[in-house]
Amino acid sequence: MPDRSRSLVVAVALGFTSWEPEFVAALGHPSAGIQVARRCLDCADLLAFAATSRVDAFIVNSQLEQLDLEVISELRAHGAVVLVLTADVEEQQRLSGLGADRVLFVSAERVAASARAVASVVRDICQPNQLTSRAASAETESAGRVLSVWGPAGSTGRSTVALSVADELARVGHSCALVDADQVAPCLDQLLGVGDGAGSLDWALRHAAHGDLNRRELLARMPMSRTGVRLLVSSAAGSVLRPHLWSRVCDELQQSVEATVCDLGVLDTFPGVGVDEISSSPARAATLETIRRSSVRIVVGSADLVGLARLMRHLSAVEEAGLLSDARCFVVLSRLSQDDVATLQFIEKHLVPRAGAVGAHVLALDDDARACRAARARACTLAEVAPKSRLRRDLRHLAELVAA
Repeated sequence: MPDRSRSLVVAVALGFTSWEPEFVAALGHPSAGIQVARRCLDCADLLAFAATSRVDAFIVNSQLEQLDLEVISELRAHGAVVLVLTADVEEQQRLSGLGADRVLFVSAERVAASARAVASVVRDICQPNQLTSRAASAETESAGRVLSVWGPAGSTGRSTVALSVADELARVGHSCALVDADQVAPCLDQLLGVGDGAGSLDWALRHAAHGDLNRRELLARMPMSRTGVRLLVSSAAGSVLRPHLWSRVCDELQQSVEATVCDLGVLDTFPGVGVDEISSSPARAATLETIRRSSVRIVVGSADLVGLARLMRHLSAVEEAGLLSDARCFVVLSRLSQDDVATLQFIEKHLVPRAGAVGAHVLALDDDARACRAARARACTLAEVAPKSRLRRDLRHLAELVAA
């Protein structure tokens, strides 16, 4: 953290505006306590400088081409403050959605005074007081919870579990959002027969990139299930979640509902692979960001010998990558037949101790293929088509544990 015994170092990218020379001169005046290390031409120049140099703050003009949430997030990832300047008062509210630390007004008639005001803000932000820290902490504590659902490869019933947990939480009065964050094979829109809401996730990501993602409009764009679960689904398979944009959407959801259930699909992990390797691609980085946010993590595997072998390897890999720490974890077995003695013995002898070693609870779901087929055929939840089935009972129990 910068200290007051030295000048704070900043880089600026103000474009070819008429007031840029005067602004930089006033900002770099000895009385301002600011050292201008670089005057960048555009966003590409700014990002290149950020990757090779260390500064306390970046000061950018809102009119720079290609300036969006992704650029600002990358600048902030280097540990620096980002200030966005605008000469349009009415634009300040929209620009606040880009994720900058501050959006400040610059008067073309009073350039030097504006520069001194910006310098003051840089000093205040780079040396935050305790009151500001407590306020940020209180805002974090008031945010809703994120529940992530994923598992090893195979058709294990992850989406059914995610849908049912969200549905059961809504039935007992929790405000809930259900997000299809499966970037390979999203299917929640098909399970619920959603048509008009298709593409709402893409809409949210697009508006997050431009900094004008509005919480009220986001909720209005999310179709609602019959029990009140708000749905955020993708329009096509194979779309990649850009981590910074996805994080912005998650922020809005956490401030809007009590629980956000995210179906992450398959998480490819291998023994010896750490978090850095898992997050090496944008798609995996977005999945990892969701898991890190989650206060409840649910790993779903199928209760057959092949599925159990995959699940055991998966648990070892995610534990080694540190993805089962600092959260309540559940290992859910789907399609368990009480008549399969060999599988029951394997679970009792190997899986339960393995899950217990990482602090996870093991829950088994009854094999009720008929109820699942009926739910898919009618685009309904299990609670609607088979309210008294053992499978629905098991999933309701899981939701009760999650809500506890």
